[in-house]
Amino acid sequence: PMLLLFGNTAAADQPLSEVELKVMPLLDNKALIERDAEADSVSPDSLRPVQSAEPVEVAFSVFSDGTWEVLPDGDNLWRLRIHSEDAFSIAVTLIGFSPPPSAEIRVYSPDGRYVRGPFTQANAKYSGELWVPKVVGDELVVEARVSAEEVADLNFQVATVHHGYRPIIWTPNSSCWPDCPGSAGCNIDTACIEDDPCGDVPSLLPDGPNWSVAKRSVGQLDVGNGECGCSGTLVNSTGAPDDKRLLFFT
Repeated sequence: PMLLLFGNTAAADQPLSEVELKVMPLLDNKALIERDAEADSVSPDSLRPVQSAEPVEVAFSVFSDGTWEVLPDGDNLWRLRIHSEDAFSIAVTLIGFSPPPSAEIRVYSPDGRYVRGPFTQANAKYSGELWVPKVVGDELVVEARVSAEEVADLNFQVATVHHGYRPIIWTPNSSCWPDCPGSAGCNIDTACIEDDPCGDVPSLLPDGPNWSVAKRSVGQLDVGNGECGCSGTLVNSTGAPDDKRLLFFT
C-alpha cells in the first residue's frame, strides 16, 4: 500500500493502519451545544461568535509519538493518526514549529480527500505556533517529511486537538438546501447554481451572473482554530490607486 498526496513523491510503504493512533477522550456533542445555548440565553442580545469546536490539550511529539519510516529516496517520514469519536471536524495546533528547510508538514483526512499544507519553514512564526485549518471527519493524520540530514532538526508538538461538535463545513454529501433556522428564500448556496447538483434551482435565481468567480470572495473566519467562527467576504480597497490592501469584511 502506498500513500500519494497530489502527485508528491513521498510514497509511504507502511500502511496507514500501522501508524500509531491517538484516541481522544469522548466528548458529548449534544451537551456542548446545550452549553452554548444556555450561554446565549443568559445574554441573548450579546454578539457572540458561533462556537463549533472544543479544544483538548495534548502533548504529541515527533520524538516520542507517531511512527517513523525511511522512504525509498532516503527521506524520513513521520506520521501520527488522531481520532476523536463523533467529531464533525478536527483541527490541530502545533507548537515549537520551526522546521528545517527540507521539511514539509501536512495534515489530512485518512482517505486523502481533505489536505492541509504543505507547511514549510516559510510558515514558521515568531510564536512557534501553527494553527492548521480543520479537516472534515472524526480522524486526521499529521505527517512530516524531512531529509535524513535534517531529521534531528525537526522538532514540534501537537499541543491542541480541536473537536468539532457542529457540522459547520459544507461537504459534497450534505444538502445544498439545509433546514437552517434563519435562512430565507433568498439565501442561495452558490454551490447549487452552476451545475445544479441539488435538483431544481429556484426560479428566483438570475440567469445572467456567473457566480463561479464571485463566490470565491466568501470565506469562513476561524477564531481559536475553529473553536469560534463567522463568515465574511473579500472587498477591494477604494482608496488611493496604490492602496492594494486585501480586506476581509465580517
